[in-house]
Amino acid sequence: MNTALIITSNPELESVSFLRAAAEQAGMKAKVAESYQKADLVIHRKYGMDYSDLDIDVLQREGANTLNPVAFQRICRDKWIQHQWLLDNELNALETYKLPNQPDKEGAWVLKTIRGMQGRGVTKFDSLEELLISISSLKDQNYIVQKGLNFSSEFRCVFIGDRRFWFEKTGGNLFKGGSAQKVTRPGQRLEDMADVIFNQLSPRFAAVDFLEFEGELYPIDLNCYPGVELIKDEMDSVVGMLKRAVK
Repeated sequence: MNTALIITSNPELESVSFLRAAAEQAGMKAKVAESYQKADLVIHRKYGMDYSDLDIDVLQREGANTLNPVAFQRICRDKWIQHQWLLDNELNALETYKLPNQPDKEGAWVLKTIRGMQGRGVTKFDSLEELLISISSLKDQNYIVQKGLNFSSEFRCVFIGDRRFWFEKTGGNLFKGGSAQKVTRPGQRLEDMADVIFNQLSPRFAAVDFLEFEGELYPIDLNCYPGVELIKDEMDSVVGMLKRAVK
């Protein structure tokens, strides 16, 4: 019997229970631990909030069969690396600065910790002056600044194996009261951007958010530790994806 290892520091999370059940339905023995152990499939759920990559370094060193490639996990963890990756792959990227570099144009700006999940470490400012005052009081430089957009629509694409599930989000971050409705026809431009991400990064279980502003679409968050709130009814797809991951 194959073994699936779920690495997490919070085994009580709904997403961990969901993935554990999916692994068992896929005919695997599911284990949950805080650090790496040998397994046929490693489902890594630690976010790397402490700016250390030792946990994924060991996955690469051991040649572990990870649900999402290690290279993709490194991109997901670091918002500045994400920005550079979007530029390198000719995808629309928001105007972004890495401290100590700062913008000098008036307007709305968003200050983000380079590592952060679920809306943590994100502060919005309506003016450049407010942003610069906040930056002056920071204790470290582990931040990026992105142009704030009064966007018209926000979409999420969830990758499950080679399938995609699209949602339109309203009300902001899903972990802070936002909601999402399933979309059956997201539009060709969104599909094309998802194609680039899928073809270049090979995600098995991931999510990407997109903003629409003045007719342009911007990928803003590559997430290889997605929650399961939107895909609870897609257990069969998750089970199939896990089965294929160990072949």
